Amino acid sequence: MELSEPVVEGTARDVGRRVHEAIWRRRIPQTEVAGWLNMSQAAVSRRIQGFIPFDVVELQKIADMLGLPIEDFFRGEPAA
Repeated sequence: MELSEPVVEGTARDVGRRVHEAIWRRRIPQTEVAGWLNMSQAAVSRRIQGFIPFDVVELQKIADMLGLPIEDFFRGEPAA
């Protein structure tokens, strides 16, 4: 069976979409998330778009700041 794209990329996109949804619902700008993670807004954007996967530490920091369990970023639907 041949895949058109690596599974990791699809997963990174899914997680990024859930992170984006969670910060969007709270009206938190990416620049603020970038400050939490000590990285540029462009780096956060690349992660949200799935070009670069978030690492576990980054996801935990975001989850903590949003008051969400980290598992929300891995569930079938976007984080609430």
